[in-house]
This record gives sequence, C-alpha cells and structure tokens, in this order.
Amino acid sequence: MSRHEGGDAPALDAYWLGVIEFLARHSVAPSRTLAPREFGPYLEHSIPYELAADTDVSGLDCAVFHKGMLARLPARFLWSVLRRLLPSYANAVFVVYCREIFEPLVSAEHIKAFLAKVPDEAEAPPSSPPPLAVYAGQDRIICRDPDFRKIIIPSRERALLGALTGGRNLVAELTERLAPVLAGARRIVDYGAGIGLLALAAKEKAAHDCMVAAIEDDAVRIRCLNANIDLAGLYWRVEVMTERPQWLGDIGRDAGASAGTVWLAQNGPSFDLAVPCDVLHVDLDFAREDGIVGIAAFLDENGCPPVVLSRSLAGRAGEGPGADEATVVTSFQSLGYGAEVHDIRAGLGTLTVLRSTCRNASI
Repeated sequence: MSRHEGGDAPALDAYWLGVIEFLARHSVAPSRTLAPREFGPYLEHSIPYELAADTDVSGLDCAVFHKGMLARLPARFLWSVLRRLLPSYANAVFVVYCREIFEPLVSAEHIKAFLAKVPDEAEAPPSSPPPLAVYAGQDRIICRDPDFRKIIIPSRERALLGALTGGRNLVAELTERLAPVLAGARRIVDYGAGIGLLALAAKEKAAHDCMVAAIEDDAVRIRCLNANIDLAGLYWRVEVMTERPQWLGDIGRDAGASAGTVWLAQNGPSFDLAVPCDVLHVDLDFAREDGIVGIAAFLDENGCPPVVLSRSLAGRAGEGPGADEATVVTSFQSLGYGAEVHDIRAGLGTLTVLRSTCRNASI
C-alpha cells in the first residue's frame, strides 16, 4: 500500500465533497492528512487508513474520520490523534480533526455521534510499537522512536542510528534522568545542542513558557536540530545559535568568536542573553579545555545554576579531544559545585549533574 495517488475520481456525494471543500478552503496539505483511501483522486498523496499503524501522529496536520470506517484504524492510534488534534469540521458522515479550528462548527451533534462510535481505549488490545521507519537523504536519516516521535539524525552517527533502530527511546530516557533539574526551568542554555535531545526533553518537564538557547556549529547537526524542533512544535521556544557567542567568554574551540548568528524555525521571541539562566548544559565533546575559565565565569555571573555535563550524548565521539570532566568539576569547586555529583547513564552517553552550594545559587 502506498500513499494516495491521483487517478479516476469516483463520484462523491455532498458529505464527501463537503470535506474536500473544507480542506481546500483552509489550504490543508494533503501530504499531512489522514483520510480514507477513497479520497485518493481528490487528495493526492494523502495518507490512507491502511498506513495508520506506520504513521507518525505528531506529523499529522489533519485527520478525516468516516464514522462508518473506524474499524480500519487501530484504536490506540485513533485515540492518539484525538488527543493531538481539534475537531474542526463535521457532517452526518465525517468528522475532521485539525491542528487548529478554522471556522465555527455548525453543530456539535455530529461530533457527539462520532465520539460515541470511537472504541473505548481501555478495551483496545495491547500493541507493540510499529516497525521503525528509517529513510536516508541529504546527510540525514529520519527515524521514529517508540513514542511515534520522528527524530532526524546525521547519517554519519551510526551509534545514534543503532540505538533508535534498536528501539531505544532516547528522549524519554533523558527526560526521566533530568526531570529534577528541568522541572520548572524557564531559561536553559544548551551549549553543544547536537540534534536537540535536551530541547525535546525540556518540552516535557520544563515550564510551559521555557526558552532554550541551543548553541551548535556543525552544519549537519544544525539542520537536524532545526528539523527536530520544528517537528516537535518548539519553534517558539528554541533559539538556535550557529556560532559560539561572545557572552560565553572563551568557551569552546573558537575562543573569541563573534556574536552568534541566530536562526529561528519561525518568528519567535529572542533569548535575552543578559538574563540569568536556570540550567546550563555543556557537551564536553563540544567544549574544550581552554574554555573552562569562560564557563566558570558565566556560571558565577548567572548565580551558579545547576549544570549538566554530558559526554557523547550527541554522537560526537571520535571528533577530537573534548574537555576533561574531572578538570571541569575541579574548576567549579570554587563556586561551590561538587557537593552533588550524580553520574547518570542516559541514552548513548553519560550525564553528570552538578549543583552549587554557593549562597547566590539560583536553585
């Protein structure tokens, strides 16, 4: 079964045509729309029900439900869609769920009738995650983790690919390990953001209005990072900086680099670099020994927030010597860090969480 392709169009009644006119009226992309296969000639490249089990729910903009065809859809998939999208159009035969409500519903009775036909989620048979789909192209690979989440990784990162194709849920693991640090955080500096795993974890645990400054200078990783935050709907929360900015002193490989170029997936608020952050993440494979002094100065100026040190979390192993963790921790001792050091195995790398006991510590 492939996606809907154009062909001879069967005659459709007013209910079917009403759906087509609604989607056209609001320019809903067929390629991100789930619909019965009978819509194929009218919604070219839309996703038929038969591919639902292999479809990433987070990538859908629209789902067209035929009240008499719900048996074609896995119950758990159906409930996942209902939780993510909003009822936007309904008639006697169809209910259409979209990311936003484009126009007032004529009647809620059609919605109620549809929901009455939806099978109880508790009665749905347990289902294992669908087969992981992996596609290569443009130095990137598109993977899907057990939570139906699409994750874009550089094609050269064989360790990341092996973990994802092996069923590892890297975002969930990172979220669980860092929950006490990320809880309630409103401003996070992610130095060595890689493909954006920390930003994805922050979506689940940080404050709803949390902003993340994601600093990354590798061209392929930047493309993956941009794609991942866009897929996760984080374009308004994550600001991607493609150079090491001056305000971090001499951190990193390019000491004294000019102020970072800022890229946003879409227009959004800027990350005010003058305001203290709540959490600082430093990828030790991204930083360098000559940048430790700059890191310490930044922490001192920002009230000594919690620090997360990571190693090889973004698959940087083998790219050259990074900062030595023991040296970093020793350098932070004058700021009161080191009282709580926790080595945590997460995903592909290690995490060390440092908290300061200095009197001006923010947490």
